[in-house]
Amino acid sequence: MLTDWTEISEIDNIVGSSAQVVDKILFQHEIFGHQRTLFQLAIGSVGHADLMRAIELLGTEVARAVRAELGSGLHSPESGAERPQSSSAETARGR
Repeated sequence: MLTDWTEISEIDNIVGSSAQVVDKILFQHEIFGHQRTLFQLAIGSVGHADLMRAIELLGTEVARAVRAELGSGLHSPESGAERPQSSSAETARGR
């Protein structure tokens, strides 16, 4: 149960490597039990290539790992999907 504002800061923004994003979504799911996560990606302040890479990672790594972890039904990926591991390069770039 959330008891103060410092705990709320842990659930607001979802940023980081693929593994960090997976962890944040799963953390939020523990609290809210939600079925969907909606992402709004900044357009204008982020270069097009970086934005497209973020969308690609959300679809190929993050969604697959979250579905595998939560045992999602209809759109779950093929069996054997693993959680992404953050690389030092991704972490250094803040992805």
